[in-house]
Amino acid sequence: MPNSFFQFKQFRIDQDRCGMKVTTDGCLLGAIVAEFIEEQEEPKRLLDIGTGTGLLSLMVAQATTESQIDAIEIDADAFSQASLNFSTSPWSDRLFSHHSAAQNFVSSISEPCFDLIISNPPFFHENSKGSDERKNLAVHNNTLPFSDLAQYIHQLLTSSGTAIIMYPEWEMHQFTRAMSQSGINPSLQYAVQDRSDSEVIRMITFFNRAQTEPLYKSLVIKDSDGRYSKLFLALLKEYYLHL
Repeated sequence: MPNSFFQFKQFRIDQDRCGMKVTTDGCLLGAIVAEFIEEQEEPKRLLDIGTGTGLLSLMVAQATTESQIDAIEIDADAFSQASLNFSTSPWSDRLFSHHSAAQNFVSSISEPCFDLIISNPPFFHENSKGSDERKNLAVHNNTLPFSDLAQYIHQLLTSSGTAIIMYPEWEMHQFTRAMSQSGINPSLQYAVQDRSDSEVIRMITFFNRAQTEPLYKSLVIKDSDGRYSKLFLALLKEYYLHL
């Protein structure tokens, strides 16, 4: 996005201050989660696994009035920025940041208690790592393999809860297989494309414990003329400052 600010109704993130870019796919995930929440009964408790600087949790906080939102992040700098973003937001009383590896956080929870779990996890699994260790941690799934994330969701998700996860297409197929082995199945899947004739860049999948045939939808970011699509505008108009 060309602008350096991400606009909420009552709050905005300064990307230069937080030190990480606000990505289009991350914003789409947050907007889709927010839309889901607005159409359902508001979750009592929500978990954001690998929150980074807190974007998804902040978008969810805007879409809820009472939900408690727990956000975990393993990187110390990202955690500090998420904590700062949470504390200076209008929803600071409902946002709780945890500097923890996912496995350590899960071991501290005695029973399934999250009605909604969201994650934009790291996904590079065999690619060569660069010299930036923080970036490696953020984008390589060595610290959060598919099978581990599936198991954590299995342990923490309530019986009627939903998990909404984003991966690239190949990684989503691997993760869906791991989730199915844990007894959690896809119910809805968005294939995200930059344009209708371009390849799928991300998959956003809804999972739950029901045995249903999943629905498939296409989400195209731009029309053939290069302008944002009506669906993209409808999803993100409450968030982008210059949209």
